[in-house]
Amino acid sequence: MVLHLLRRWLAISPAKNNETPLLELSEDWEPRESSMERCLAVSAEGKNGCLALMWKEGNKVTIQNYSKYHIDSLVKMEDGTDIRFTGFYGQADPTLRNQAWDMLRRIKSNIVGGDFNAILNNVEKDGGRRKPQNLMNDFRELLEELTLVDIKTSVRWFTWSNNRKG
Repeated sequence: MVLHLLRRWLAISPAKNNETPLLELSEDWEPRESSMERCLAVSAEGKNGCLALMWKEGNKVTIQNYSKYHIDSLVKMEDGTDIRFTGFYGQADPTLRNQAWDMLRRIKSNIVGGDFNAILNNVEKDGGRRKPQNLMNDFRELLEELTLVDIKTSVRWFTWSNNRKG
């Protein structure tokens, strides 16, 4: 659901050289009273990207709490049960990642989606220095502890590459 909305309303501004590409809302999406109850965006800070959670009108989503690194929500299912969904943006600084992992442990979400800024294996990256094994082990242990599954993209292996063409 969120991915569909993102494809429709977000556009990627082309980046040159080593600039960071920008995600922008398209002209199709205009804030209205009815649409504002379907979106929460947490502003970017410094070089960190912003985090947004969008949902279709009629879906019951209750925001529990949020920070610049997460949006924690309860989604009411058709049968009345609640599913806890957390949108997550991991710490880019490896020395601060354990704080982010601890936050995920406290939330105990059913589903976590986003960018963890971590990899399970050096095969998951293209170019640059290899990541230290202990960081990958910490991430693997977190996924196992929280029984989370790393779902790979079907379109491209890498979600971001600094060596992109065109």
